[in-house]
Parts: sequence; C-alpha cells; structure tokens
Amino acid sequence: MSAKILSFYDYDRERSISCPCGWSGICSENEDYFRQVLDIRCAKCDRMLLIVEYATHEETRTAAAAGNKQAIKDLASVNDREAFFARAEEHALTDASDLPDLEGDDLVIEWDFESHEREKGKDSITILRHGDQVLWREVAFYEGINRFKEVLWILRQKYGSRLVELRPTTASDLYLCGDDIQADSKIKALNANLRQVREPSGDRDYIDVPDADGEPNDPVKQEKELSAAIAEIGQIDCSCGWEGDATEAKVFGAGTTRDLHCPECRRPLFQIGMDDD
Repeated sequence: MSAKILSFYDYDRERSISCPCGWSGICSENEDYFRQVLDIRCAKCDRMLLIVEYATHEETRTAAAAGNKQAIKDLASVNDREAFFARAEEHALTDASDLPDLEGDDLVIEWDFESHEREKGKDSITILRHGDQVLWREVAFYEGINRFKEVLWILRQKYGSRLVELRPTTASDLYLCGDDIQADSKIKALNANLRQVREPSGDRDYIDVPDADGEPNDPVKQEKELSAAIAEIGQIDCSCGWEGDATEAKVFGAGTTRDLHCPECRRPLFQIGMDDD
C-alpha cells in the first residue's frame, strides 16, 4: 500500500486515518513537517499513510478564489511573502562592480546581521563588512545559505584570489543557519573551497603581456592587454574535466592583475599580469 498524496487545500487535519496494521488516529496528531511536504505515519508500525504537498502562492490564490476558507486566511501571508521577495530583489547584490575597491592581499569579509524582527514593517538586514567598512547592505534571509553562496561568488568575482573567507559573525550565525543542521558544514566547505582555489596551479599558470598603447593604469589600455593575453592563451583545460577556449573562462580581479578561472569549478587556471607603466 503506497501513501496517498494530497494537495494542501484538499487535506483535512481533523479527519481520521487508519493503517492496514489495525491502528487508527487523527491526522493532526501524527504529522511530520518537512521543507517541501508534510506526512502522516502510522503511530504503531511507522508506515507512511499520507503525503501532503504545501501550496504554492498560485495554488493559494486559486483555492481562495474558489471559496476555500483556509486559503482565504492564507492570502495575507502570501501577499506579505511576495512583498518581502520584491524588497529583497530590489536591494540584492547582483553585480560585482557595485562593490568598492579594497586594498590588501588577504581579504576576510564578514557576513553580519542587523535584526529588526520586532519592528513591524522593517526587514532584518545582512551587512557585508571589511574591518570597519560596510561594503553592502541587503535584506536578510532566514536559513539563507543559498544566498550566502551566491554572494560569496560575487565577492570572488570582484576581489579574485585575494578573497580568503566570507565569515559569518556571531550575530548572524543563528539567522543564517536556523534549523538547518548542515548549514555550518556547508559554510565551512564553501570557504575551504575558496582557499583551495586561491592560487593558480600547473606549469602554464602565469602570463605577462606586453604594454599596450595608452596612459598608465588606463582601463581601456588594461582591457586591450587582457584581450591580448586571452588570445595568446588559446585552448585550456581544468582538472575538473572542463576544456575550452580561454574566452570562455571567467575573469576575476581588477587593475593590473587578473585571474582566469574555470567556468565550471572556478579554479584559477592562469594569472595575467598587465604592465602599469
């Protein structure tokens, strides 16, 4: 006997449910909640009897329009959640060019937290800091490990191999990790991978290109030199299995030193030095 699957608004928490082993009980007294579904199991033999899929926002709106009383009550939460995501998207860091330039070869950036949970109408905030300098502020996500990963690679794109770690502060740890027991190990793994790929490896890991025409430290001049270096490198491959033309690689860093990374695993494949005088 396989478990029956119900949509959220077809589920009656107060209904009686029975198992082939002879046990029977009330659904609401035997629920187990998970991220994507809730299920009801037999209290005697642990057989799964019912799987209930959580409603999407669209399903809530459809059920409310059809007169479902619970869906009508849930509409306010749906509207609040959608408004939250809109605010988060508006303030989210998406482009590395929006970050300030930083000095130093070993950059540790903190993932800090500013709580506004008890202030109606205000979102809690994630703050990126380097020392006393605030690099960025955006809406914080509870159990936001996926957002942490996205931001880490945007920082990597800006600061290249100089980025040592994205470090959660004590203030941010609880909100960032929440009830996700794997979040801490994920953060450690992301930072370990960041350190692992800091330095280029291999025999052909550095290329110094001739000085192009133009003023020292001129961005247009540097782009000409970068293009010349990429053309000279040609075909490349990575230990992860990726291979292709250097034009397909990711370019990180700024100024007179750029890192050319594998587009699949982000490992540095070349470091490009451009003349500055």
